[in-house]
Amino acid sequence: MKHELLRIQNLEKRYLSQQVFKNLSFNIYAGESAGLLIPPLSGKTTLAGILAGREDFSGTAFFCDEPVDHSFRKYNASGEIACILKGSRLFPELSVSENMFIATSRQSMLSHVNYAELRRKAKYYIDWFGIDADPDGKARSLDIFTQHLILLAGALYHNAKLLVFDDSFESYGEHNVEKLLGIARTICASGVSILWLSSGYSDIFRTLDRVIVIRDCQKVRTLYHPSEYSREDVQRLQDARQQAPSRILLSNLMFSRGPGSILDSPPALSLSGIKCGMLSGVNLVLAEGEALGIGSRDMVYLQAFSELFSGTEQPISGSALIRGKPVSCLGGLRGFGHDFFVVKDTFISDQLLDHFSLFDNIYIPVCSAHDASLFSTNFGLQKALQQEIESAFGLDADAQSRPIESFDLITRQNVVLFRLLLQHPAFIVYFSSFMQTDYQTQQLFIKYFKLYKQAGIGLLIVSQHLEPFRSLLSRTCELTPTGPAAAGLFPSED
Repeated sequence: MKHELLRIQNLEKRYLSQQVFKNLSFNIYAGESAGLLIPPLSGKTTLAGILAGREDFSGTAFFCDEPVDHSFRKYNASGEIACILKGSRLFPELSVSENMFIATSRQSMLSHVNYAELRRKAKYYIDWFGIDADPDGKARSLDIFTQHLILLAGALYHNAKLLVFDDSFESYGEHNVEKLLGIARTICASGVSILWLSSGYSDIFRTLDRVIVIRDCQKVRTLYHPSEYSREDVQRLQDARQQAPSRILLSNLMFSRGPGSILDSPPALSLSGIKCGMLSGVNLVLAEGEALGIGSRDMVYLQAFSELFSGTEQPISGSALIRGKPVSCLGGLRGFGHDFFVVKDTFISDQLLDHFSLFDNIYIPVCSAHDASLFSTNFGLQKALQQEIESAFGLDADAQSRPIESFDLITRQNVVLFRLLLQHPAFIVYFSSFMQTDYQTQQLFIKYFKLYKQAGIGLLIVSQHLEPFRSLLSRTCELTPTGPAAAGLFPSED
């Protein structure tokens, strides 16, 4: 009879209103190679953090028949659980053998090491794993696959009982994956267990003893013969009842104002009888999650309409409501905090603070748009933001700490559009000179506009060239002359 190494029962994990896991239960046997299949942005990184001892949890867990008190930190410190994850790296200035020692070391100082024994052990694992590396050589020149093999060797050196991999193995390349699977089979035969975490049913999962499918925060199926299931079979299991748009996860997670039903909410914006300079008789209602196109043959009228929101010296008359609340039109609507934002495609990256990190360029504006104390007192929320940025940009915590000025233009544009989603205003006014932007930038804006709509954020797209946005727009209106120097807003003929 197989001995149960790890058992988790009714695991619960949430960040404020966002449920990540609910009544999640599974077990891992000694010497088993098992997979956990978790849909994208549905808790894979969180579960890896729990098993790595970085995240606490609610529920019941046992490891080697010993009750676990809401954290696996103790077992990571002892080396009994070793996690080799996407962000796991060696210390570049230490040797291969030194890195192997400190990978999961219980000791605190390298001066306590028997270097001759350590080098002998390092040579043993290097030969076994077929690693092209010198035990005394620096780790700085090693590729990610070799680094992870050395971390794996370090875990075995310290008698790990459970090894946890995330889906970083998918980047190793076919030949290296085959090599890793051969090593994994030998390791499991010795009684060590391996748990593979992934969002996709890759070929490696078809070789495992069991695959546990998680959906909607809990386990839905265990595949006891994974090789008999195709990717399409597993995709159907993952897709059924899958909660929608994953990219608005953090917006729901942090703020009480989620996407919800727009039918029960007041309009994001109502303008009635607005007169300002060359504008006259501007009336419109913008629902939450609606995209409205504002066009004109004359760019001057569009510029004047944009200034209603970005600020104008012209006197304004008429009435305006934002989320059902009256606001003063004096000087334009720009003074109303974070209820709306104005975005101009040609100047979007100018909204960043060059000497601040990428993370802070998202973190600080989101804090100011909501309750700053929510972040300063909730480190889980900060971690969730960090993980969401990693999912969106493919950048780990170290990369997120780099100054934003060190990134290319498309990444900087991504940052501004991404943080707008998390700031969750009532609506966004987008002033487009679309003919001046390249195709990649155009597609980036359209991608985010779809996400804004899903999140219940209204969109006013102001442009002479509305054609690229047709699939997003629920309706279009045109600013047309109503007098010698005035324009009114009317439904367009199309």
